[in-house]
Amino acid sequence: MRRPRSITLFGLAAPLLLMQTTPSGCLSDGTGGGGSPLFNLPPTAVLTSDVQRGVAPLKVYFSSSGSSDDGVIVRREWDFGDGVGTSQEISPTYTFQSNGIFTVRLTLTDDRGATSSTTIVISVTERPIAIIAVDRTTAETAPATFEFDGSASFDPDAAEGETLLYRWDFGDGSRELLASVSHTFATAGTYRVRLTVTDAVGVTGSADKIIEVGIPRPTISFRAPPADARGRRGQARRGRGDLDALPPGQSAQAGRRQAARPEDDGVGPQRAFDALQRFTHGRGLERSHAGIQG
Repeated sequence: MRRPRSITLFGLAAPLLLMQTTPSGCLSDGTGGGGSPLFNLPPTAVLTSDVQRGVAPLKVYFSSSGSSDDGVIVRREWDFGDGVGTSQEISPTYTFQSNGIFTVRLTLTDDRGATSSTTIVISVTERPIAIIAVDRTTAETAPATFEFDGSASFDPDAAEGETLLYRWDFGDGSRELLASVSHTFATAGTYRVRLTVTDAVGVTGSADKIIEVGIPRPTISFRAPPADARGRRGQARRGRGDLDALPPGQSAQAGRRQAARPEDDGVGPQRAFDALQRFTHGRGLERSHAGIQG
């Protein structure tokens, strides 16, 4: 049976240093006296935005909420790259008022002074102008072929050498990606053709054109009333005019009866006058006779 061996270590002049980690993940000297950490990791900066290109004024929503640190992030500094805007918010909103390419910088500082930063580029530009030229906009029957040209479209602030991207949507499910295209509409109908152009930084502009295939044109006709209808309207107007000229005390009903009688060149009024004289003369005779009897 073997006997156990014992080993004695001699000459250990330096004490063995015990190391332990702090809750933050940093190394300490293990003395328990709150010594300083041996190292500190800088924050991890994460910057996001809802858009990266657009037309001025361009409102952009930024966020740094995805950033992290082995300790605590105590400061956030935003520089929006236009020489004007800054912020210390976690998720600021900023509006770019002028055109340009702006580098937005986020700088983080943790509780032990370590820093880190990250950037994002925001492009503020003018919208490209889409222009549609077409050989015609109507066709009497289907199928019908049309020639479309978008080459006159342009980008007002394009740099030298920058070009546009073209996209046609013909309203019948067909699309093309060329500046000039020929398209055939197979069935009758009304189609909204849209051209969308995209500039070098991704900003788009669009234009529409209505195409009609096999749609009959409406016809307009004018009809005049018959001549006798015009005569009746003239008589009615004259009758209304006679009512306006009634003498005081005459009723409207009597005036309508008079206006309704055909014109007789004065014979009718003369008869009425003669009858009135006879009536008056008769009443006078009766009064005279009564006076004689009295």
